[in-house]
Amino acid sequence: MTISFPIDRDIGSGRPRTLPRTSLDAIDLNILLHLERDGRMSKSELADRVNLSKSACHERVRILERNKLIMSYHAKIDVRKIVCHESFLTEVKLRSHRMYDFDRFERYVAKSDHVSECYAVGGGLDYILRIVSRDVVHYQEIMETILSDDVGIECYFTYVVTKVVKSNNSIPIETVMNRRRGA
Repeated sequence: MTISFPIDRDIGSGRPRTLPRTSLDAIDLNILLHLERDGRMSKSELADRVNLSKSACHERVRILERNKLIMSYHAKIDVRKIVCHESFLTEVKLRSHRMYDFDRFERYVAKSDHVSECYAVGGGLDYILRIVSRDVVHYQEIMETILSDDVGIECYFTYVVTKVVKSNNSIPIETVMNRRRGA
């Protein structure tokens, strides 16, 4: 199976880039699947799992990284074992819906250390934020600061996260490609 994706061939040039179509073969997809599950796996182990030599596997990974299909590697840290904190889901509706208003809000949120996730959504509201704070009082201080900075919020609704049932910061390739393990 071969899948075509737009790949950035002009990384770091500073010029506006056009993204030519490049094909990912089954080996590339297999590399991505394994690294998505375990980004710490050694190069040797990855090469064994995808049935390539170490050098060929490393070269493919380098190309996937250079073309931004692999954007980064992360450690998932259990912050609760270090410090108590709370998470809040916040629905946001903007006063006005001009492109400028969306851009202004998104630039502001992108700079905020307290907003760990932000999703633009369709329907009766504009954004859903995940805000992390020390406690409820700190959350309210964060919201008061955002409101006083006047980034165009008409109203917001807050939901306290009482328990994380599932948290996965990536989009599982298998799920969106309709591939099943063992199938």
